[in-house]
Amino acid sequence: MGTYVSILKYPSHSHREDFRNKLIDLAKKYGNKAFVYKRFRPKIGGYEIVADLKIRLDYKQQTLIGSPPIYVEIDVPSRVEHLDGAWDVKEKKWVCLYFYDADPDLEDIALAISNGAAGPKAFFEAIMYLKLTRPQKIRVKFARTKEFVNSISRLGSLGWVVMTGIPDRELHTAMFWGNNLQRHEIIKDLIKRGAEIKALVIKNPSKRITIVISDKGSIFSYKNLEPIEAAGELKELIKFFKSSNLFIFE
Repeated sequence: MGTYVSILKYPSHSHREDFRNKLIDLAKKYGNKAFVYKRFRPKIGGYEIVADLKIRLDYKQQTLIGSPPIYVEIDVPSRVEHLDGAWDVKEKKWVCLYFYDADPDLEDIALAISNGAAGPKAFFEAIMYLKLTRPQKIRVKFARTKEFVNSISRLGSLGWVVMTGIPDRELHTAMFWGNNLQRHEIIKDLIKRGAEIKALVIKNPSKRITIVISDKGSIFSYKNLEPIEAAGELKELIKFFKSSNLFIFE
């Protein structure tokens, strides 16, 4: 199934800690039990059903590795198809919130780790309803050819890339796959001419990991990683993105 990671970037360490402390306060207030974060009234068979969306925050006081993550169980709206149409229902998803504490370079970063995008997406929506400190919107940029080539080469081999905004009358979007595409003249030329990268796949044989990076700051690994393991695997990658100025914060 793989591992999905959304990067939560805050303007400062204090903003991130305000977010974490409010989550911990909610976990303590409700005793790690589920509580409603959004009204949900689906209609099944012509009848309105009370099925409010709930969220449960699980916070452990102690851990062997330092500050503990916060585990989130959250209801997500879904649809079930049947012979007469479809029913609006809800299903549970999980998210693990991991906070880097021992590294000053990442003191403004948190990770939302799950096995798919649905959990983090629902959690980000819940942040608004719970009136929590919201993270900055993130995009990953690959603006300058030399910077892009050097940066990707340090991470591994570029094996797949989607490019949009290609300045051509007939060709606007293209997908490429192969090995070390960051070195290919076609890729470098398209970037130089103004094409944008929307998503890419990097293979890192030394770590035996293949990662998918979108321009929205999301990372997907085909490996099934435990949340703490995923945070460790991606730590240097995220530090690299910050230091190489490939993040755009909005």
